[in-house]
Amino acid sequence: MSESEIDGVYVSDAIKHSIRDLQQGLCNVETHLLRMVDSDMIDGKMWLASHECNVELLNLVKELIVICKELKPSGKALKVAREEIKEHIDITNALGQNN
Repeated sequence: MSESEIDGVYVSDAIKHSIRDLQQGLCNVETHLLRMVDSDMIDGKMWLASHECNVELLNLVKELIVICKELKPSGKALKVAREEIKEHIDITNALGQNN
């Protein structure tokens, strides 16, 4: 799997770049929003900048989802995982109700 490629890019590199882009985008949104909060004013340019970053973040998340779908396990493995997770949640919930 380490040699797998998506659009000519190794999967590991695609994941790293995608997450790095998301992190940078989140930092940009935080910067613009906090500047507006700190100035106690909604500046049109700052708002547009943060809005554009949010739209781009949405696109980046969609790209990451596409990458993750390439790594998707078999249907049987997913079914087993869902059952194990559900069982764990049910046990946790039962223990929480007993307290």
